[in-house]
Amino acid sequence: MKKIKQALKSTLMAGVLALYSQASFATMLAVEVADQPYQVGDLVTADIVISDIEQVFGIQREIGAFNVDLTFDSSAVANSQVSFGSLLNVGLFGSSQNVTDNGNSLTIDEFSFADAFDLFGAQGAVTEFVLASVQFELTSAGTVDFSLANVSLSDAFGSADAFLPASLTLQGASVNVNPAQVPAPASAALILLPLLLLGRKRFSLLKSK
Repeated sequence: MKKIKQALKSTLMAGVLALYSQASFATMLAVEVADQPYQVGDLVTADIVISDIEQVFGIQREIGAFNVDLTFDSSAVANSQVSFGSLLNVGLFGSSQNVTDNGNSLTIDEFSFADAFDLFGAQGAVTEFVLASVQFELTSAGTVDFSLANVSLSDAFGSADAFLPASLTLQGASVNVNPAQVPAPASAALILLPLLLLGRKRFSLLKSK
């Protein structure tokens, strides 16, 4: 009897290890911004992108809810506008979407009311997608850093245990902001105006002779 119990215990442990060996713990959340020159007054969009989503037995888990803090220097950006992705807002009842402004961060969360079948239909064929996008106005020259913190994810069945914090990889982004430049036409006009006035004065003098 003791040998049978030991055999059952070993079989159970082997099954658990096999289950975990089939799972990939590498889900990544990253901030992505366009790689282009920026100057004070420009708009920049920070996309929060999820990729390398954990799989079990080769099947990608669906994202049923997320909560994340996007952090930044509030003295360098202003007028944040948040828009959510479309792959949780599916099914008959869609999703609940919320944004909280904390000063130097935004807490962004979404909870899908869709069932697992609707979420699989929306997310099953993609390997990465945008959870939310935040547009900012750049108000100060220098380097502006965007990073992620306090991330939590739930699967289609509402289980947060499917995405443990230790299994998540977080990646931020930075943009270099140049001072606002004086438009070239305005500078040229300031230089040419005295020359035009001088030419007009000379023409008047020649005409009077």
